[in-house]
Amino acid sequence: YKSIHMDSVSHQHIRNRTIMPDHDRATAILDQTVQKYNLVHSFTESSHLFAKKLEKNLKTRHQRTRFWEEIRKPKRVAVLGGGIQGTLMALMFKKHGYDVTIIDRENDIMSRTSKTGEGRLHMGLEYSNDPSMATAKYMLEGAMRFSSYVEYLVGRELDWSQLKSEPITCLLTHTSHVSSREFEEYGEKLNKMYESILSDHPELSYMGVRPPKVLIGRTEIPKSVNSTFIQAAYETIEACVRSRKLKEVLLDALHDQSVNLVFNRTIVDVKRNSDSEKRIGKLRVVTNIGEHDYDIVVNCLWEGRATIDQKMGLNHNANHEGYRVKSIL
Repeated sequence: YKSIHMDSVSHQHIRNRTIMPDHDRATAILDQTVQKYNLVHSFTESSHLFAKKLEKNLKTRHQRTRFWEEIRKPKRVAVLGGGIQGTLMALMFKKHGYDVTIIDRENDIMSRTSKTGEGRLHMGLEYSNDPSMATAKYMLEGAMRFSSYVEYLVGRELDWSQLKSEPITCLLTHTSHVSSREFEEYGEKLNKMYESILSDHPELSYMGVRPPKVLIGRTEIPKSVNSTFIQAAYETIEACVRSRKLKEVLLDALHDQSVNLVFNRTIVDVKRNSDSEKRIGKLRVVTNIGEHDYDIVVNCLWEGRATIDQKMGLNHNANHEGYRVKSIL
């Protein structure tokens, strides 16, 4: 990719020499050099060293000054982790005009947790031991916005019937923190909250559909499970995202929108550049291969997330997950 792009710029430079006046030719060379840096970004060496090499192609002081001004503009974003969260974050930044790079330890996006997890798009049923209903409200609002926001990011409508599973049957075990009566009362409150969202936001849907309830009611315990462990089974509208098919959609969008994908890199460190006025970006991402400068770094790692956050001064309380109050059934 690097050599192909550099050859294409070189050929364009030859054409420019034959047809352009000196001033226009100099501007074109500067633009092409900036473009070369932004697109190639040299992932085999320090981005700063790569920029220094490109600078040698510029003949005048004005060109060199403009080159450094352009590449130091706050527009480079590194997204750490290529799971579903990292992929969607990258597309979001791209929508706002940033030069975005995803860095992941695997050789493809959505290859670990996003692949092996169940992909369930929660609507609050699993958090029935939260009397405040705060988690349920958070989950409901997020779930109802998921499909429309994904479509906005990828730039097209999607057939969600092909991207989701059949509805989930919720099983309440005898060892659950809540009884069947308590769960059903919680379900009634959840349904009312869901109905309110449907009424207030007619544009929203749950992966393309707007069923009247989240918790539909009791149903037979599936024969595929050992019923001696189960006190009740419930029909729901919750479903799982088919991660393999969604991955294909997101990968196409990443390529179409020219998001840089850097694989087989393990994140070692993220640190602030003490000499930021001399560097390309304010933050430096260190991997097992090299280091690169960025203006914004978004930590979407699953493994090692807290370690990187702590190095940047964000201390987590291991006993508290601030985004939810969770109690498994």
